[in-house]
Amino acid sequence: MQRKNSCSRILSLALTLAIGAICLPLPSLAVPKFTPAPGRRLPGRREGAGTRSDCMKAYREKESIFATALVPETNMTLTLSEYPDFFMFVPPTNAKGIEFSLSDVNRKLLYTETFAIPEKAGVVTVSLPKSKSLPLDVNKLYKWSFAIKCSDVGKEDIRLSGWIQRVSPTATLSAALEQATPRDRASIYAANGIWQDTLTALADLRRSNPRDPKFLADWTAALQSVNLGKLAQEPLAP
Repeated sequence: MQRKNSCSRILSLALTLAIGAICLPLPSLAVPKFTPAPGRRLPGRREGAGTRSDCMKAYREKESIFATALVPETNMTLTLSEYPDFFMFVPPTNAKGIEFSLSDVNRKLLYTETFAIPEKAGVVTVSLPKSKSLPLDVNKLYKWSFAIKCSDVGKEDIRLSGWIQRVSPTATLSAALEQATPRDRASIYAANGIWQDTLTALADLRRSNPRDPKFLADWTAALQSVNLGKLAQEPLAP
């Protein structure tokens, strides 16, 4: 009963965050700056701050570089997408792979998959596949987690976690997104607290225009707005 009550409180808080986030005024289409919804943080971990395993050499060689999920410090993000993308910075590592998983508030596992470690340190993107996962339901809260697999037994794995909720846009927001350019769309997402879609839009622009400095500047501004500016220059893994 206590766990159910805890889950209910988390869901209630998330719904409050969502309502506030999608009713903000539309931006003036400047460089994206994320405006988070008001509210308390949810339990989670966006940075892996140390390990006893030899698989994370970067922790000793460059202490400022840690495995980091690209989310706000509240550990809670919103999306309009049925199949959103998730982003994580992976430092140099000898780990065996990265395990991503998604569960509901009752801890029922909905999707999990293990991916190869990128050849070079950088930001990896995990997309929920339509062929292997169900779409996110509107207004439901989901818990995601990343685990850098440092051993077969899992005791030394680096684990990150947080929460995501799919919300419905207002008519005004939908109209603005439909008429916007891809770059302006990122700004609209950011100004309305839709973090997950902000990053997806900015990452797509960076990959499509790798030599255009304005898209790196947009990406940098978004990460700086959630105190992740130190990762702004890290490459996007293929």
